[in-house]
Amino acid sequence: YNLMLYFAVRDRVYLDYVLYAAAFGTFLFGFDGLAYQYLWPGSIWGANHAVAVALALALALGSQFARSFLDMRRIAPRVDLAVRAIIAAGLVLAACAAAGWPLEYGGVLRAVSVLGFATAAIATTVAVRALLSGYRPARFFLLAWAALLVFIGLGSLRNFDLVPTAFVTIYGLHIGFALDVLLLSFALGDRINVLRRERAAAPAESLASQRRLLEARRESERELEQRIARR
Repeated sequence: YNLMLYFAVRDRVYLDYVLYAAAFGTFLFGFDGLAYQYLWPGSIWGANHAVAVALALALALGSQFARSFLDMRRIAPRVDLAVRAIIAAGLVLAACAAAGWPLEYGGVLRAVSVLGFATAAIATTVAVRALLSGYRPARFFLLAWAALLVFIGLGSLRNFDLVPTAFVTIYGLHIGFALDVLLLSFALGDRINVLRRERAAAPAESLASQRRLLEARRESERELEQRIARR
């Protein structure tokens, strides 16, 4: 649906969203073993590298989506530079995961975890600033991040035996990702409504500006005629 929207409106943020969702979905597919069973059966390379590659790409593409959706270049230029660095690091980690050098599987996952935490903190801060400045779609963005982080946290607590093993804690990452994708889709839909209202208001503002310009021109012409008459 959002890929079709990208082709319809030619807004890069929709393509960023689709790529992020595809990378994260591929990671989950590989994490559960379903990718090895259905997508690349018998591939030793896929079994050993695909999960880390997909996760690193999800970091890079998720950061790019947050950057474009929140318009960080305009709202927070310095933060935008930091997010660009994280995107570049995610792509480098994906290459390392694919090659198995110089970082191995575990090193890639640890680096992605640290950078993912930094990205979440940065995106949340910028989203709050955007929401306070009146950017409505940031509400859904914050809800999407919160849902994903809460369920990831539940899964982590289960790994440390701090919460009981149950369906929600076992599949917390899957539930969080499903809510993340759904809420971000709502955010993109709300973004369309905001842009539509801005475009509808633009002609009225332009017409009012033209009227003011015409009145000012007429006033200057009257003043010029009065000066000529006095002379």
